[in-house]
Amino acid sequence: MSHNELEHLKIFIQQIESCYRKADAAISAFVLTFVLADSICSLYLGKDGKRANFEHFLTLFEETKRYSQANLYKLVRCPLLHNFSVSGFLFTHGRPSIHMNREPNSNQLILNFEDFFGDIRTVTEKIIEQVENPKNEADQEIKNTVANRIKKRGVIHKMEVHSPAEFDQKNFSQPHFKTHPEVFSASGTSIL
Repeated sequence: MSHNELEHLKIFIQQIESCYRKADAAISAFVLTFVLADSICSLYLGKDGKRANFEHFLTLFEETKRYSQANLYKLVRCPLLHNFSVSGFLFTHGRPSIHMNREPNSNQLILNFEDFFGDIRTVTEKIIEQVENPKNEADQEIKNTVANRIKKRGVIHKMEVHSPAEFDQKNFSQPHFKTHPEVFSASGTSIL
């Protein structure tokens, strides 16, 4: 495994931050943060992000333990990523004092973006550090798990298309491809 895959995760963190800074994009930043959480869970455990794996993953780090009993997978992650909805939670930003508190009228749990993203970012950075600089046998095992998962599934990343003419040769003559010669890839399979 090269460090490029881990660099793609670092870039993804920057893209979430950039998304959040845009007006009216806080919900998109939440969605991307759940994608990051699910992705890093899958890489770290070497397994698909199923409910039990996701909930177990949250218990492994001090920063995410407080989310482990909140049923985030069932009530937020799945509805948000599959249906663009949530159940039993409210999203806010810029309000750290009410993070993980219940809204008094609805009794819904509140997620403050900066806190939630900060916790997921910190865990992601810890895992990247563990993989880039293993200090012991346990770290080396995590590095191997992450490398095997990346080899199997890849990490989505932007890649430049070297010749837009290649699209014409493959009958991809849509104007979008001619004017924006970049695609996203995971494990070498381009997503057009």
